[in-house]
Amino acid sequence: MFIAYLFFFLFLFGLLFERLRSVLSPWLSGLDVSRSARQLGRSPAWVRVSIFLAPLVSRFVKSDPELRQRLLMVGLPPTYREDGFAVTRVMSTLIVFFVGALLGSPLGWSFWNVLSFSALAFFFPILVLRVAIQRSINALERDLPVFLDGVAISLAGGYGLTSALSLSTEQFSARDSSLSLSMTRLVSDLRSGYDKESAFKRLRDQTISEGLRRFAVACLTSEAGGSDLSRVIEQQAKSLRRLRLSQMERRAMEAPVKMLAPLVLCIFPSTFVIVLAPLLRGLSSVFS
Repeated sequence: MFIAYLFFFLFLFGLLFERLRSVLSPWLSGLDVSRSARQLGRSPAWVRVSIFLAPLVSRFVKSDPELRQRLLMVGLPPTYREDGFAVTRVMSTLIVFFVGALLGSPLGWSFWNVLSFSALAFFFPILVLRVAIQRSINALERDLPVFLDGVAISLAGGYGLTSALSLSTEQFSARDSSLSLSMTRLVSDLRSGYDKESAFKRLRDQTISEGLRRFAVACLTSEAGGSDLSRVIEQQAKSLRRLRLSQMERRAMEAPVKMLAPLVLCIFPSTFVIVLAPLLRGLSSVFS
């Protein structure tokens, strides 16, 4: 029980710290902090509290590089890892449990109702993460053809690969999207001494986007075959546009089938009730 109260009060402290940070930010703006620290400073209070409490559960959480990559893809700071995600799940469970315990009596909830909602809250962050990842992938694959067009134009204009990637990444940096984060890591690898093959292999192995994986494979093939990289990237952008168009056409064809169930179960019965109810009432009065 003491640990539960500790988690709850530390979460409240994180909310208060968010308010204090906005008040003290003019005095702290002159400090020189690293990029990860700045990203952590922009993070919500629950992220900072989870990172602060992560050492308490780190020994019980297995290392999961795939989960870590997914957390990075949705824009969470690099210090928010598997143990921090586990703390978030525990915090959501405790918050729902305490709220249910406080409001359960007025609402007529039993202990098992509160316990059931708390168990659902334990798995709720997983659902939120999956939805956020899917939205991030959709946004990445929507912006990727435009990004590749910029890289191809820069390469055709005489820029090197690293400069072309950096120049195109700057155009997307203001959005703070998953595409910008992935390309920033790729540019950082190229500038830190990795050769092109190793950098693109890291991009291929770490990303969970099929479009980025196709881009990395195309660049690796071009590097191995010695073909013109600008033409390869331009063809890759066209291929991704055709793929996205075919996906949109498939979704448009699936829309009538998905609308069939609401029509049959909801709209048609309501229409029949509205149209046939006066008629049946009139007929019943005549025959009675």
